[in-house]
Amino acid sequence: MEGSFSDDYVHEWLQQVSDAAYVSLHYDTPALGSVGANEIHGGGYARTKVAFTQPANRVIWSMEDAVFTGLTQNQITHFGIWNQGINGRLICYGRLPTPAIITTGQGYVIYEGEIALSFG
Repeated sequence: MEGSFSDDYVHEWLQQVSDAAYVSLHYDTPALGSVGANEIHGGGYARTKVAFTQPANRVIWSMEDAVFTGLTQNQITHFGIWNQGINGRLICYGRLPTPAIITTGQGYVIYEGEIALSFG
């Protein structure tokens, strides 16, 4: 048998995600449910609170830039969405279009509209 979640339920869940969405950067694939899995650290790194659109058609989009400054040397390959700025739970993650090589002191930006969270 095959089924699906209702649009109302999906939109309610996406709204909960958008109400408490903190974006993180990772040097390898994060593991869902694992605290801090492969998340970069050090320097001025901190997760960034980002606002999202209201849910529509089972999707939300980032409405502002996720700006990270003062990073330490690393290669960034993924982003994550957490329910808290410190500790918390990893909700979802995705691969960056292109891995980014970061030198110490450099920043990184995921621009407005580049993050879309959807539920098929």
